Amino acid sequence: MSLDLGTLVAYIEADDSQYNRTLDRAEGRQSRFGAAMRTGLKVAGGAFLTVAGAAGALGVKTAAANEQAEISFTTMLGSAKNAQSFLTDLSDFAAKTPFAFPELQTAAGSLISVGIDAKKVIPIMTNLGNATSGMGTGSEGVKRATVALQQMNAAGKISMEDLNQLRDAGIPVYDLLAAATGKSVQQVAELANKGKLGREELGQLMSALESGKGLERFAGLMDKQSQSLSGMWSTLQDTIGMGMAKVVEPLLPLIKQGLGGAIEFVTAAIPASRPA
Repeated sequence: MSLDLGTLVAYIEADDSQYNRTLDRAEGRQSRFGAAMRTGLKVAGGAFLTVAGAAGALGVKTAAANEQAEISFTTMLGSAKNAQSFLTDLSDFAAKTPFAFPELQTAAGSLISVGIDAKKVIPIMTNLGNATSGMGTGSEGVKRATVALQQMNAAGKISMEDLNQLRDAGIPVYDLLAAATGKSVQQVAELANKGKLGREELGQLMSALESGKGLERFAGLMDKQSQSLSGMWSTLQDTIGMGMAKVVEPLLPLIKQGLGGAIEFVTAAIPASRPA
């Protein structure tokens, strides 16, 4: 087909116009893509800062709790060295359980505060944890059981209320105490009701809880629970918290200094803000 000059020019101009429209569309897409990328990076950056801030806050909170625990256990155990050693053992124990470290700190403190030897605490808590894991009362059961044991040891005797509290926490305490004392369950209940389970029976109960005698059917259940979803989640939270606490520990003096300055500022500012 032959083309005159005018037709050829018109064809080229039309083609050029189509090219320009294509180029404009490409540039528009590139611009939108760039904007989307910038928005995505801002969102990702914001999310990262949010996560980092939450992790930092968790680290400070955990470090502060660890500091308070060390002060408390130093008082109960007589020295900072003993406290640090015990808390290290307790942390290792917590990593193998479905229970959170702060919960175990509270439970351990309840036992040590009434004179139970620190060396016996983790074995006792192991058997309590196995039993409550088997009975489905979990960490709440351990908490309630240690409160009951604290009450018993503070009073130097076992009341019916204490036994029922242990039973409700998931500890088969009537069977356990019957086996430990050589009496029947009915005799144990009658003696408890009359207030005649004294220091001797209390010692026998504590020995059974330490050795696990009478609780053999629950052995290893706490470890199995630690492999459940909730148990693994608890372990992950402890791991993150303790890891972040180690990161922020060197910064605690600066954080305290900053808080001290903030307290002074607020204390001075409050009177000045009151109307004359």
